[in-house]
Amino acid sequence: MDPRWKKHVRDVFGADADALQRAHDAVRATVASPGWEVIQGMLRAERGIVDRKLDDPDRVLEHADYALKHGYRAGLNALEDVARVLIEYTAELVEDQRRRHEGVPGGSGSRREGS
Repeated sequence: MDPRWKKHVRDVFGADADALQRAHDAVRATVASPGWEVIQGMLRAERGIVDRKLDDPDRVLEHADYALKHGYRAGLNALEDVARVLIEYTAELVEDQRRRHEGVPGGSGSRREGS
């Protein structure tokens, strides 16, 4: 799980477990919808175009253009990354709650911060 996105999810939702759960449910529904795969397919195609430009041995990019293309590529990945982190982080919190409720070791505080 990308620690930057995990921190962002924590920063956005804080202690509002209900809002986080609603967001989780909405994102899971979006990811399960046929439109999600259409959008991801379009983003994969665009990433392929960017990758070919970055990997073209016959094309030397200026440092600024190289950095710009990498930043653009990271932006293309952000939608999928944040959806995955929101879903996984919420599941992690639910599991921690379950463990604490059942008195199972490994509840909150047993994971390293940022993981």
